[in-house]
Formats: sequence, C-alpha cells, structure tokens
Amino acid sequence: MPPLLPWKGAFVIPDVFTDIPKGDNKRIWTPAFGCYNSHWQQQQIAAFKQRGYTHWVYNCAGQIYHDDYGYLEDNSARVRRDLLTLLNAGLIPVVCACDDADGGNTDPWDSFHDNGAIIPIAFPAWECNAFFGVAEQQDDGSFVGRIIDAMCNTRHAAPKAKLYYHFTAGHGAPGSPERASWRYCRDTFAISGLLSQDAGYQRDVVTADPEGTAAGLADTAMRLGEEGLENVAFEQITYPTYLKDTRPEWNHYTEAFQRAYGATLMRLAPKTAGYCDGGT
Repeated sequence: MPPLLPWKGAFVIPDVFTDIPKGDNKRIWTPAFGCYNSHWQQQQIAAFKQRGYTHWVYNCAGQIYHDDYGYLEDNSARVRRDLLTLLNAGLIPVVCACDDADGGNTDPWDSFHDNGAIIPIAFPAWECNAFFGVAEQQDDGSFVGRIIDAMCNTRHAAPKAKLYYHFTAGHGAPGSPERASWRYCRDTFAISGLLSQDAGYQRDVVTADPEGTAAGLADTAMRLGEEGLENVAFEQITYPTYLKDTRPEWNHYTEAFQRAYGATLMRLAPKTAGYCDGGT
C-alpha cells in the first residue's frame, strides 16, 4: 500500500489534450482510466503528476459517465493492471466499489472483490444516498438499510482500504440521527469519513460561491473531526468543469478557475483532509 498522504487530486481536468479518444477528446476524466490503452494511460498519468496531484479516482466497470465513455466490462485482470499501473506511478487509487445503475447494487463489482487487497481507498458508490436511501436506527442503537449493506460489503471486499461515503450535494450522514450513524459506521466498518459534494455553482454561477462552500466544508470538518473522522473537499465544481463547453454560463470553469477555486476552499476551510476537485 502507498503512504496515504493528504488528499490532492482532480478527477476531471479540462482541456489537457486535443486528441485523446472518448469524451470530448480533451479532458482527463480519471474514472474512465480503464477505457484507455497503455499509451493514453501514461499520457494522463504524466499530466496528472505534473500538476502535483496524488489521488486518482477510479471506476472498475460499468457506464463510466452517461454515454461519454461507453460501457466498461467487469474484468478483474484489467482492473488489476490498471491499479498496479497507478500504484507503480506513485499515485493513490480511490476506487468506487459498486454499480449505481438501475437502483444500485450493494455488492461490489467482482473485479473490486478480486483486487480488494491492493485498493488503498474506496467508497461504496457515487452519491449512494440517492439510490440506497438512508439508514434507520434500531432500538439497540445499530443501523440498517441498503446504504449500510453497501458499506459492509465494501469493507469485506477491501479489508485494508480507507473507506469513505460519497453523498449528493448537501447530504451529510449515512442515517439519522447523524452523529449516531457516523459513530456506528466508524465503530463497525472503521470508516474514515466523507467525500463532500456541494453545488455552489447553482447558488452563484459566476463565482460558485466559494465562501458558502468553504463554510459548509469547515462546519462538516469540525463535526466529523469531533468523531475522529475526515471531511474531503471531493466534488464542488466537477459538474460545470466537465460540461463547461456545453453552456455559455459555464465557459469560465477552466482549469485555472478550478485550481484557484480549490485553493480558496483550502484557505478558508483548512481543517478539511484535502481536495479532489482541483487545487494548488
């Protein structure tokens, strides 16, 4: 396992290339790493490391992002090659465990199971509360629900990984009461914290509301920190950065804007565990 450094990454980087296959032929979309041959994998790694980034978000299989990258078959040998390529490059794979299509599958991909021993960081699914729902507390203080099942299965498949939840924007806990659900997941699955998502670009399309976003990050970092858990600035302006060429009001979400925005968040919310949506 690589040393787990403070989070530094961006799983979308716009306008890096002019001729990369798939997507818009320009961006790096790190979850799609398995869609590329060795040449393009190395080109992306070089550009990523040139920016000082360390955390590479990765999808094992499935519909990587709508129809932009096609469907990736669940292939354990290919996933092992991908993960070892990233690890040997000195990067830290952050691996999504489960398929979120058709209501979500709480059991990880076979390729995740088969390679769990070399996965350093994992999360059950993208925006898992959206289709797994939230957990319900029982009389004995435990929590039940599909969101709990997904974390349980992810932990079983990746016994050495640091585990995080990823929720929709503004959602902050696996269940209710919030703190009790976090404590239960901490004590039962040894989770590490939250991959935070916000949508400040909906509040202010020009600035993406860095002050409001940072205030939310700081408050969540404080509350989770009191429970021994981390808050990562994971996904704040990924969506408009990914789609910046499709709507004129998003054209200014360039890489320079992305990195400056991330740096502002870290300055205003310094107790987060780092960033994975661009920064400096």
